[in-house]
Amino acid sequence: MGRQFLLAQVAECHAGTAYADLARDSRGRSLPYRFSARRDAVPAAHLAGGTFTLNNYGPLGVDGATPILNHPQTAMLGFGRLVDRPWAVDGRVEVRKVVHLSLTFDHRGCDGGTAAGFLRHVIARITAAEDPATSQ
Repeated sequence: MGRQFLLAQVAECHAGTAYADLARDSRGRSLPYRFSARRDAVPAAHLAGGTFTLNNYGPLGVDGATPILNHPQTAMLGFGRLVDRPWAVDGRVEVRKVVHLSLTFDHRGCDGGTAAGFLRHVIARITAAEDPATSQ
């Protein structure tokens, strides 16, 4: 088996950019970059300059990590494995799907209260997505 690696391209997002537009851009650009990466031909400019990174550790069998930030990154949010776990619900134990989230952030960009508020927002959106009655 040859070298294996993850290619994480930087998607430029500006205020007012719709998520759907960003996703279309990533889909349109990612295939040529994958082929280029296999030939070690991805321009460094396409891999540098990110300020926020999403990591998916789940497929690697990992629950979480504490990544090191590279300037100019200010934060990374990692998603671990989605697994069945015993969970307390209304005084009883149920089996629930649980994912661990790992947030690493630079204190020069925000303080712990702001980072915790962001993480609570992400958790609330994930939890709301599980319940169609509360999903937006």
